[in-house]
Amino acid sequence: MIVRFFSLAARSAVLRRALWRFTYEAAARCFRDPAWTCMNYGYDPAPGEGRLMFGPGEQFERFPFQLYERVIRPVRLAGLDVLEVGCGRGGGAAMLARHERPRRLVGLDAAGAAVAFCRRQHSVDGLSFERGDAEALPFPPGSFDVVINVESSHCYGSFAGFLAQIHRVLRAGGRFLYADFRDRPDVDAWRRSLVASGMALEEEENISPRVVAALELDANRRREFIQSAAPGWLKAAAGDFAGLPGTRIHRQLAAGDLEYRCFSLRKMGPDGAADPR
Repeated sequence: MIVRFFSLAARSAVLRRALWRFTYEAAARCFRDPAWTCMNYGYDPAPGEGRLMFGPGEQFERFPFQLYERVIRPVRLAGLDVLEVGCGRGGGAAMLARHERPRRLVGLDAAGAAVAFCRRQHSVDGLSFERGDAEALPFPPGSFDVVINVESSHCYGSFAGFLAQIHRVLRAGGRFLYADFRDRPDVDAWRRSLVASGMALEEEENISPRVVAALELDANRRREFIQSAAPGWLKAAAGDFAGLPGTRIHRQLAAGDLEYRCFSLRKMGPDGAADPR
């Protein structure tokens, strides 16, 4: 019933925005375990693909961290000003701040309880967290070299409005590094929206098989957390939300009815040339 309600609400931009904001506020308030800092479906890299070396304390969330690693693959973040829109519980942003050493990394989320959790949980030089709307980013034009968005944009009321904000806050030559999923019939329209954003689409990859593999390899950890932390009436919906094997999300990704894609876009300079970063 809960999953059906989410599906119906998603047809309205206003309801979709409000419902997802309520969901993430509730999750931040209900699930206080500090070990759970990353909410994406994860990524299982091909041999030799990854560049980051995760320490013992990062192994618990290795698969979600590996999705971040895949998303940022086109760019070295060291010394850059970076924004993550939709940072959730902040684990991905904190991991990138530790490993990549950007000059500044701001994690932004619409859920105030999530931002409060991030501020309590993560203390890394150059890392900060702010509450804000993805469709009305609270930053001046040209504030960032890189904007990251991981598995969040399907929650937004206006995808075009979100892209316009990304274009506004990026500097000329800046990069938008992005991953999310869509129903297969919607992929062409999704791509057209990205191309129409005014940013140059430089890379695109369907990473669904790697995401499905991560969900399966990470299933025990996710299942154990849901069993220990979720109320009984919420366990089934939480399992679907987490993409446990056999649930709707997992089945659709495995069958190709949902496609999980990774993109890299660049904001071109005023003369149409790309910055060499």
